[in-house]
Formats: sequence, C-alpha cells, structure tokens
Amino acid sequence: MIPELGRFREGGSRPMMAMLEITNRCNMSCPVCFTDAYRKGPDLAFEEIERRLDKLLEIAGPIPLQISGGEPTLHPQLGDIIALARSRGFRNIELVTNGIVISTAQDYLDELVCRGLTAVYLQFDGLSEQTYKTIRGQDMSQVRHKSIAAIRRAKICCTLAVAVTRGVNDGELGDIVRFGIANIDTVRAINFQSATPFAGRYEVSSRERSYSLDELV
Repeated sequence: MIPELGRFREGGSRPMMAMLEITNRCNMSCPVCFTDAYRKGPDLAFEEIERRLDKLLEIAGPIPLQISGGEPTLHPQLGDIIALARSRGFRNIELVTNGIVISTAQDYLDELVCRGLTAVYLQFDGLSEQTYKTIRGQDMSQVRHKSIAAIRRAKICCTLAVAVTRGVNDGELGDIVRFGIANIDTVRAINFQSATPFAGRYEVSSRERSYSLDELV
C-alpha cells in the first residue's frame, strides 16, 4: 500500500506493483472481508491521492497500479484519479471491484477506460448461487457474469480474484479454471487466495475455513 513505500527508500527491494486505496466505503458486507463494510468517513481527497502517486513515482517509478477500497467505484472522482495516474506515466492501471457498479453501467466503465483504465481485478468466488450466498452474503453470480460481459464490451481484460473457502467453493476451482479458459478473450488471469476470517465476521476459526498457501498450490 502506498503509505508503506517509505521503507523502500534505503536500498531495499523495488516493489513490483502498488495498491492505492481511495475509499473505505463499500456497497457489500461480505462475511470473509477483514474490513468493516459500510464504514463511514470521507473518501481519500484528490490532493492526497496526487501526493501519494508522486511519492510512488519518486520511490518506484510508474509501476503497475491497483486502485482499490473499500469499493473504489463509490469514489465520485474515480475517473479523475485514473486520468491523473495516466498523466503521471502509469500505464498499467487496474480497478479492484466487486462488479456491482460496472455490471449495470456500461457507459461508466467505458468512460473509465477512456480516462486510462487498462484492466479489472474482479471478485469471482465461483459459479453457483449458494457459493456467493455463503461467502458474500448474497447471490452475486449474475453480477459477476454481467461484469465480465461489460469488461469484454469495453475491450479490456480482467483477473478473476477467488477467495478460496474450505467446504464452500474449493470444489469449484476446476470449474472456475475452465470458465476462465472459455472466456480467455477477456479473462487473462485467475488469482486463488485463501479466505481469512481475521477481524471478519466468520463464525468458525481460520483453521476450519482457510487454506495455507502450500495447500492452495
């Protein structure tokens, strides 16, 4: 995260990418999430975002940039933020999103692409209704499919971000890979990550639900 970049100043390793969190707000309340959804408070000010991008350029150069939250599509200046990053020389700009907004607002997504957005990092936990009800608290399956269709129409690519949860969607991983292959014109990568309930709202322990990195591999 960009505020942590100071430690790279003194001869440390150069980061390969950076994540810019522009809001704490979210339009979901996922049981697997370690943040408090629906948190109040101001979005990150445009001037502070500009300062952080300049600091990132000073330390690491125009490395790949993820714009996240919360849910970043809730920030009213998202398009301006993307355009700012583009004007500073960032060429790989990825939006981390649950897809709710872009699934129903093609013009909005197209405008973000025009401003400089190059890819989407999309929550995608499975193919079944029950998987989403368990992991996200509501059925998001159609939202995900509509999001991918919107991304395809916008002529950019996406990464599917899968929160692997033991006993919930771990039996769907093969189907998710096959889905990605079937949509390879738009889906360029799949990131399997273990759902970790620390500070979240799970009713079971981490050991019962989550996977270690070795187990996922």
